[in-house]
Amino acid sequence: DLATGELRPHNREDLITKLAPVDYVPDADQKDEAAANLWASFLFDATNKTMSNTHEWCADGVSPQIEQLQNLSLKEFPWLMTQIFESKIVEIDNVSELPSEAVNEKKILEMQDIKSLILVPLRIGDKIKGFIGFDETQKTGPWSSEDVALLQVVSDIIGSALQREQTEAALKNSERRYRAL
Repeated sequence: DLATGELRPHNREDLITKLAPVDYVPDADQKDEAAANLWASFLFDATNKTMSNTHEWCADGVSPQIEQLQNLSLKEFPWLMTQIFESKIVEIDNVSELPSEAVNEKKILEMQDIKSLILVPLRIGDKIKGFIGFDETQKTGPWSSEDVALLQVVSDIIGSALQREQTEAALKNSERRYRAL
């Protein structure tokens, strides 16, 4: 639920499920090839100088990282931020094979035991304001086209919802100023 940040039970009738039909099996073994160990979203601050992990879901046995991932300087992630701000989907099949220009990112990801990940830019209106992604802490390997499609759809939906929230807040503020005249 975007309004409250609470996770709701899976419902096959939800619009997201209809747009990106991915089977959800709550009791799936975390060794399942299609399962990611962690889902997270990051939003940039208003000045695009820092980012914070705003939401996180971890599989059983995976340590939450959300508390450690607050107010991180974008300068700490130069390679990654270049990719995100160029609207690129970042698919890292094996963190240990990151290019030399991603030395900072490699160090931080390895400290969190992340083996592979995929990140999709999050747009609010026409501006990139964060990203969402899946992390894998058990194995390396390529991400499926379904994973990419799902993240892109979810990113678009979240971005649209946040844009709508901002637009509604601006409208209410405008109405309040108009009524005060």
